[in-house]
Amino acid sequence: MINYFNNKAITLIALIITIIVLLILAGVSLTILGGENGILTKALVAKKETENSQDSENKKLDNYSNFIDDIINGTSRGSSSNSTILDTLQISAIQNTGNIDVTISPIFISGKDSSEIFEYIILANNRVSGSTKNQNYQINSIASSTVYNIKVIAIDMNGDFKISNEVNITSQEKVFTWQLASYPVITGTGIYNLELKDQYGIIYDRKFDAAAGECTAPNAAPLKLYDNATTSILNYNGAYYFAVDSSALNKTITAKFDRGTSSDTTYIQGTNNTFGLLQTFVTDSSHSGVHTHTFTITDNNIKYIKISWYFCTFYDLIVTP
Repeated sequence: MINYFNNKAITLIALIITIIVLLILAGVSLTILGGENGILTKALVAKKETENSQDSENKKLDNYSNFIDDIINGTSRGSSSNSTILDTLQISAIQNTGNIDVTISPIFISGKDSSEIFEYIILANNRVSGSTKNQNYQINSIASSTVYNIKVIAIDMNGDFKISNEVNITSQEKVFTWQLASYPVITGTGIYNLELKDQYGIIYDRKFDAAAGECTAPNAAPLKLYDNATTSILNYNGAYYFAVDSSALNKTITAKFDRGTSSDTTYIQGTNNTFGLLQTFVTDSSHSGVHTHTFTITDNNIKYIKISWYFCTFYDLIVTP
């Protein structure tokens, strides 16, 4: 006979033991989650510490902003420094063509070094010009005949400051002259052979003047440019280089020729800075009479367009803006 009672008793005992084990595990889980060293408690503490750290960081950033504003507005009070990293902060500045080069010379307290500098903020005429972690900075595109008052604020990793001496520089007056370009320049609005430059060689403007004569490119045959495709120009045989301005990229460029009855080849090619061939746009020996070739420059490595023609007349290049 099967003893059902005993089987049921064993099952009941197993159930009770299982319940006890689950209760123990639940108690352990609650202890791990709660309590002084519990996961939930530690998470709450970490959250609070993060919030406090963020509040402290925000206050420090506000102090930076207010401090710099006070200097810019001339309302700064007290010492120029509370840094425990920097002993002194000296700067020098010189004009370099159309820019001002600023050199920052920090002297650190013993045991400290440049790794403990967070940022240098450069002020020019009480306006923030920029910031750097390096000890050299360039103020770009300065105006001519202008006094620049320059100083630097160093911020260290502790959030403390050091203000440099002030340097005054009067920029030179710029002298502008129209000069014949070395190469006629293909731009997004047309072909230009004159460039307006200052004494530092910086180009401010370009224009076209047919009466200005040939450009001075040493690697090109003499060539006079005209501003439309109806005036007969140029050489019976020749090869010429046109410089490519970035504004000419992706523009439609048209070259006009009159080859008469000749069957000699005409080339339009793109080269790099050292005149190495990068792309051939046109190789033509099939046309006669007046005809045009259209091409588009898409490679920004192309710095010159070389046009070669034989026993024909090259009229013009036309850029469609």
